[in-house]
Amino acid sequence: MAAVLEPSDLRDNVTEYAALLAGEPRPRLVPFLPLPADGGLPPPLVLNVTHPGLAYRVALLARDGRAWSRPLRSVGVLTRPLPVDSATISDYREAPETGVVFEISSPPNNVFSRVNISYVEGSDLRSMLYKDFYRGKTVFKHWVPGLCYRNVTFQLISEATINRTAMVRHSGVTHRPLQHRTVPNAPRNITWKLVPLSQQQGAAPPPGPPPQPRQARDVPLLEEEFQGEVHADAEEEYPSEEAPTEPPTQNATATTASADDYADANATATANDGDDGVANGNETAEADEDAAFRRRPFGRPAPTGTPPPPPADRAAAEGEEFVNRLLPEYEDSDEPGSALGMPRPSAPPPPVAPPTRLPPLLLELHWLPPAPPTHYDGFSVYISRDGNVTETATVDVNTHEFFTEPTAPGTYRVLVTALSSAGDCEARESSASSAFTFYLSPGGRCMEEPKERPYSVNVRLLGSSTAAVSWGPSAEGHNGSLISVLSTTCLRPSLNQRMESTYCTEENTTSDIITSLTPGAQYRVVVYHTNGPLISPPSEPVIIDIEPTGVRDLVVYPLSPTVVILSWQRPYHVAFRKYVLQTFFFNPVTLASEWTTYYEIAATASVIASVRVTDMLPAWYYNFRVSMVTWGDPALSCCDSSTVSYIT
Repeated sequence: MAAVLEPSDLRDNVTEYAALLAGEPRPRLVPFLPLPADGGLPPPLVLNVTHPGLAYRVALLARDGRAWSRPLRSVGVLTRPLPVDSATISDYREAPETGVVFEISSPPNNVFSRVNISYVEGSDLRSMLYKDFYRGKTVFKHWVPGLCYRNVTFQLISEATINRTAMVRHSGVTHRPLQHRTVPNAPRNITWKLVPLSQQQGAAPPPGPPPQPRQARDVPLLEEEFQGEVHADAEEEYPSEEAPTEPPTQNATATTASADDYADANATATANDGDDGVANGNETAEADEDAAFRRRPFGRPAPTGTPPPPPADRAAAEGEEFVNRLLPEYEDSDEPGSALGMPRPSAPPPPVAPPTRLPPLLLELHWLPPAPPTHYDGFSVYISRDGNVTETATVDVNTHEFFTEPTAPGTYRVLVTALSSAGDCEARESSASSAFTFYLSPGGRCMEEPKERPYSVNVRLLGSSTAAVSWGPSAEGHNGSLISVLSTTCLRPSLNQRMESTYCTEENTTSDIITSLTPGAQYRVVVYHTNGPLISPPSEPVIIDIEPTGVRDLVVYPLSPTVVILSWQRPYHVAFRKYVLQTFFFNPVTLASEWTTYYEIAATASVIASVRVTDMLPAWYYNFRVSMVTWGDPALSCCDSSTVSYIT
């Protein structure tokens, strides 16, 4: 801000002029430079303000050499606020569909009365004045769900009334324009159902011989005699329609055995080729036959490790056409025609049980469009099983249904959301509050997740260590309940003072009878409804306090006419914070008899405790009692019956 001295402001016999700046906590006096000798005016005076946007009053003062005069003239000035440094837009947590939180940051000591918020809504440029910025934040709750708001800027405004004239100053806009998309409204009335598909789609194939496994290669036949034997084996392997059909496992075994026999025959024929004796007497035909046999592929080799046959059996085998036994020399032989150079297949893997498949079911989803006004471009469907997303789909705005077939048992979670993606803003989907969960058993039974929490939960103590839990009936279907029990006093004492050993961490039980409670402890009980592996929201917690057992065997041991020792025992199974020793006697000072606390002893693991009582009046009647105080909130005390009397 600059102050300029005009010719009309000059006075006679004035040697110095100054500007008085008022408006800040302390007024400031800033003198002008001395008047030039040529009679001109001094240069403008620059006034630095510490509170931009504040209204100031500038007064002109003159001095004739001794003191400053009264203001000759004054002018009101409204300074311009500094622009916003940075700004952010975030969702209003309670209603992200229509509400946003504006947060701006401006320089310190910047004064403004309102904020002009400008933005582009669709294709229209809009602005609004907002004044409720508390600590730079405000909540706006009137935007359209799912719409992209662009070029959001914040301009600070200062307002003041000077000399009955309203003055307004606007700051500049230097921050980066923002954009924000509100959350679209969720689809309405989402319904679902599981429909069993027709049995025709899952019907079994017509009866007949089961399909047989094929060999890796087709082995061509050697001669007609060999064809007859293979054909006979095939007839034994594939029975006729009149013969009883064997299970598929037996057929597969028979096929494997037949292939092994055929491989044994080929191996035996190869091994016999090296012998001197010729079975048929036609040596040339046998050599041609052997060469053709070596060029043909082999079937699956038979298992190794067969002991070598006796010489007599081997000689007998030379005279036979085929031998259904594998000779050990065949696998170790490196003669032409042997299988030593061929890769040996690995052993077949163990059979794997096929995954459990559900009966044919169809999941149908139906919904209605979101409540207007909502801007959205389609719908997204998310289906997850046991925490893993198994299927996602996006449909257009005119589609309000979706169908899929569950293929495996498990816990399914289905979510249908409205999708808004038009414009420059980031695409957003509606909230997941409309998701639903159900469980499919291996047999196809559907169990819905309970939505209703248990109510009217009541816990009734049956004894010092047992309690019964009851609750009101539920309108939803469920097949069980779960009770959660947690001790609120177990972890309060130090480790050497801890007397509880159960329910120190949250434990769940399906029985409505809670056992193993500790006298003197405090417990928090919560009930859930269960439907298979699914669980409902928790009930309101119920706090139960169990009174301590108190002490026993309270005994007085006199040491002198004015000193005694009190000793007592406690049960082992009890939890408490401290002992409180109280005395009852006629007080000669107050002329009254009342119970007063004499001593407090912290609880320990010892079951025996004692305390020394001194300064007793001689020949006086005293009563003593010891009680236990628990860790609960509020604390319980027990018991007044543990008393003993004594006369000094």
